[in-house]
Amino acid sequence: MTALPGAHSAVAYLVFILGAQSLVLLPLGLKSLAPRQSAHLLEVATLWLERNNQVIVSVVSSVFGTFFLFKGITGLLG
Repeated sequence: MTALPGAHSAVAYLVFILGAQSLVLLPLGLKSLAPRQSAHLLEVATLWLERNNQVIVSVVSSVFGTFFLFKGITGLLG
């Protein structure tokens, strides 16, 4: 694996951090920009997540399970 030059590495790290934190920053930004409307939007999002919790967990678990199974098999064979 080739390392990135210093500046590119810092930019890649910042992009990663912003992407990872975007799920936290989005609701906070909504709350600060539109406090009244954000309460309704967050309530709707919470209800949707609660209603679809089983499907979300199943899909995420299947994706990670398939990935780790593939990595394990290729590691044993390669």
